[in-house]
Amino acid sequence: MNKRLIGLAILFFLAGILVAPYIQGVITYVSDLLTKKEVYNIYVVYSPTCPHCINLLEYLDKTGKLVIKITPEEFVRMEVYKELSKYFYGVPFIFAKVNDSFIIISGYPSKQQEIDGYFYGLETEMKLCNEMNGTEFYINNNYAFCNLSGIILGNKYAIDWLIETCKIYGCEKVE
Repeated sequence: MNKRLIGLAILFFLAGILVAPYIQGVITYVSDLLTKKEVYNIYVVYSPTCPHCINLLEYLDKTGKLVIKITPEEFVRMEVYKELSKYFYGVPFIFAKVNDSFIIISGYPSKQQEIDGYFYGLETEMKLCNEMNGTEFYINNNYAFCNLSGIILGNKYAIDWLIETCKIYGCEKVE
């Protein structure tokens, strides 16, 4: 009788260990559904002490969009780091994979730097883009953001464009 009880206890313990990660995933999924937040495979490399990161994450929270937040230490352990490391110059660093290509957004203004969603305002950001030989990107004939050789300079409109791109085309999960 004691052997059966011990055997059952061990069996329940092992089952709990195997099922716990699945249950946690279900709880997270249901929680996301209950908060009505849309989930995209957009990755944000951030530091909790970075004022630019804090402003970005607050903006994303206001939009109701969920992103995958990772620290620089987690990022360097990811398989995708090998491919993206040459573009990584610090946080915040936002990326998503669409149709086997990466979209990379580097930086984001802090609360003090952000004026109307831009880095020190529309005119200043456009001037900086031109001085750096960037390509201005327009949405509905309005300047949205600057593209520097495939790296998008972060602002509110670049983030909105990335979210919309993922919504339309579906961003892939990366490891």
